[in-house]
Amino acid sequence: MYNWLKNILLLGTTLLILVLVFEFFIFRYVLIAADLPRLAENNGGVLKYEPNQVGTYRIKSEIYAAFNINDSGWNSSYSHYDVPINYDKTRIAVIGDSYVEALQVDYRRSFPEVLLDLLGRKLYEVYRFGISGAPLSHYLYVLENEVIQYSPKLVVLNIVHNDFLESMGTLEGTYTDSFATFRTNSAGELVTVSPTAYKKSFIWYLKQSAIFRYVYVRMKFIPRLITRTIMSKCCPKIEQHKQYAESVTHENRLKRIKIIAEKALGVLWALSQKHGFAVLIVVDADRSAVVSASELEEDISDTDVVINQMLSELVERYEFLFLNLQPIVTADYKINKKKFNFYNDYHWNDHMHQLVGREINRLIIEKYR
Repeated sequence: MYNWLKNILLLGTTLLILVLVFEFFIFRYVLIAADLPRLAENNGGVLKYEPNQVGTYRIKSEIYAAFNINDSGWNSSYSHYDVPINYDKTRIAVIGDSYVEALQVDYRRSFPEVLLDLLGRKLYEVYRFGISGAPLSHYLYVLENEVIQYSPKLVVLNIVHNDFLESMGTLEGTYTDSFATFRTNSAGELVTVSPTAYKKSFIWYLKQSAIFRYVYVRMKFIPRLITRTIMSKCCPKIEQHKQYAESVTHENRLKRIKIIAEKALGVLWALSQKHGFAVLIVVDADRSAVVSASELEEDISDTDVVINQMLSELVERYEFLFLNLQPIVTADYKINKKKFNFYNDYHWNDHMHQLVGREINRLIIEKYR
């Protein structure tokens, strides 16, 4: 019995030493872990990052990108967002999720920064408000509760296809309750559910560990099934979100998306009228469909562009600018044969950020110059 206990203690001590060696040496100085910006605790309201952070986001050997969280809590080339207006400059606000946050590319090369360089820093300011995982409902909340104070002349909403259904609370993640969502009230109307407070939990501290940041973030070693199982134990609501999403059939999916889009555009129009800013809606392309269709020398099917087409028709009701990236991506791939996302990550790569920045610049010049 004594030998058995001694062996257990020896094994435990050995494992502890190994964990400490990997945590404080191997994954910090030999096999470098990805840096992750730390979220700031709040009592509800707009979820942001702790101010004044810098780091390097890594995925395998493909992505090596610097981020710069400014003292306003956003990834940006600006060290600070000024509330007072500089009347010599036109201020633009870009709102979105991880595509606007853009940890996958150097913070100086994301599409809002590309746009700023093209427009000219002497004449324009481009502030971006992006955070991973946020849905369309939260974009509107950020606009009303954060962006408005900066008095932008143009607000750009960058929309990806999963933004609609996720606005109904079908998000997975450890901080998704801190996003504003929509719900249906007793009258059958969509109303906004305000974010809950974000507080540090065990998961927050786990994400700071070098082991997690190397194994899960950089190398993606942990299978999604295992991750989902662990998260369902820590955060039971995630499993409810998963079941909700799976209950949305193909038949009623577009109907739900249209209802959410109509609600969002109505809120956006009311805010634009109240605060006097113009609106540009940018909607992502089905990039994988573009590449596959081109390689097979086929046309893209209607199902690949149905959300973009629906948004185009809805936006016509309002005086919004609209940028459908589907035909732009299609034309670009025919010429350049360059993919628009990374091999190990579906987010936009440097080429796509450059393309989007140029297209927004073209629209602004055509409309306002």
